[in-house]
Amino acid sequence: TAISCRPLSESETKYFVKNQVNPRLFPFAVGAIALLTNKNVKDSGILYESFAAICKGIPVKNSSFHSIVIEDIGSGIASYLLQKFNLDSFGKQVYTLKDKETLFNYVSQDPGIIAVVDWSEFCDSDDRMQQQRLKGLKRLAISRPMDSLQMGYLLPDQYLFQDQKYPLTRTLYFISVSGKSDLGIGFASFVTGEIGQKILLKAGLLPLYQTDRWIELKSSPFRVIE
Repeated sequence: TAISCRPLSESETKYFVKNQVNPRLFPFAVGAIALLTNKNVKDSGILYESFAAICKGIPVKNSSFHSIVIEDIGSGIASYLLQKFNLDSFGKQVYTLKDKETLFNYVSQDPGIIAVVDWSEFCDSDDRMQQQRLKGLKRLAISRPMDSLQMGYLLPDQYLFQDQKYPLTRTLYFISVSGKSDLGIGFASFVTGEIGQKILLKAGLLPLYQTDRWIELKSSPFRVIE
């Protein structure tokens, strides 16, 4: 059983089917990609098209940003951006670094760099270490694509994930190839259940199986005391 930020590709699915294994996919949450910059940058937002242009290696005129850094070229974030903008490879303005510590140091030294990270790692207000890291950085809002309904510049937020307004979201999946109900499927059942979905909500993800909350209002007679 694997947890993935993308479904299996066609070639991956064919591989399992060829080996007489029927993979099962269980979407369980929606996450988001967040953009972080140097805290001294004057701009608080970037156009979706400008961000895409930097990923493609196209210079952007009149922009405060010139480069993008990602933690690992083999990461899910790198794969997500390549697929998002229909790219085989990134342009020369995209750099990959070995770990987040190096990434944050890089951003703190150059106000023209955008760090691309998974927002669920930094949205937990109880995580003192990550909140301390955010103090030296600045969240960068991004617009929606020009061919869609415009809503200004948006920051990652669970309400925006729910309404499909934030442009950089991705669905998370359980992928099982065991062909039977085992420990992996049991864990998937827990995460998609009521308790597991509440844990995901606290972690900054959007649960796909939220339980209903019923509120009953009753009217009762009362008297006014003068």
